[in-house]
Amino acid sequence: MYEWIVSKKKLMYTAATYIIAVISLALLSSIFSNDGVDTDFHRSILSTVLTIGAAIVGVRAYGHLNESTKVLHYMTIPSSLEEKFFVHWFKSLIGFIVFVITLHFVVSLLGQGIWAVFNLGAFSLLSLGGWTSELLLTTVFIHGFFFFGGAIFQKNPLIKSLLFLFVLGLVSIITMFTLDAMDIVTGLIQSESSVTVMQNGEMITRTNTQLPGGVLNLQNEVDKAAFENILTALMYIATVFFWAMGYRRFKTIEA
Repeated sequence: MYEWIVSKKKLMYTAATYIIAVISLALLSSIFSNDGVDTDFHRSILSTVLTIGAAIVGVRAYGHLNESTKVLHYMTIPSSLEEKFFVHWFKSLIGFIVFVITLHFVVSLLGQGIWAVFNLGAFSLLSLGGWTSELLLTTVFIHGFFFFGGAIFQKNPLIKSLLFLFVLGLVSIITMFTLDAMDIVTGLIQSESSVTVMQNGEMITRTNTQLPGGVLNLQNEVDKAAFENILTALMYIATVFFWAMGYRRFKTIEA
């Protein structure tokens, strides 16, 4: 038991630091806000930790192959290439997410007890609502990107991956502005499609440019939802691509 505790000492230090930090932030939130510690507080903390943490653990998944002191020990592990890859992928993604959410739930239980004893106000338990799926998608995408970055950049992988992400983000922003200027994102509202409506007892055919504002707004909402679905699908595809390229690089390093 003692040896297990010693081997997990860094993990325990991390958990203790997280608990102290979140409780301290919750205390400050209660002092400067009359709303107490609510779901928005938990959401902001989890979003920050999962986003930054996914980048760090993702890029460090290949750290054992970039450090000469760990390579020899790693190479002697009697496991197949696929098993080694899966272990590092699982620990840096699934293990990380489960660890953070479980730890934050424990913090919310602890905080609720402390706030009740000292009458500090309301402290809500962690509740994983509809916002969780979007947060997890973002976390998975960031992990995939930095997982790939850790594979292709052997020196300073985090910094180089951040620079690469900045360039991709800049290109995406420029593309978005270009598409918006061309009215592609808004669904080409000025197209020549038409609709027949009843007005003053007469049937009148109108083009899109003559439709009432409510109809155009509805069309904008439909186009916006479609664009968001496309963006989500692209994030899934990009994540799988990053993992696949990471695996390919992993095979190359192993060979």
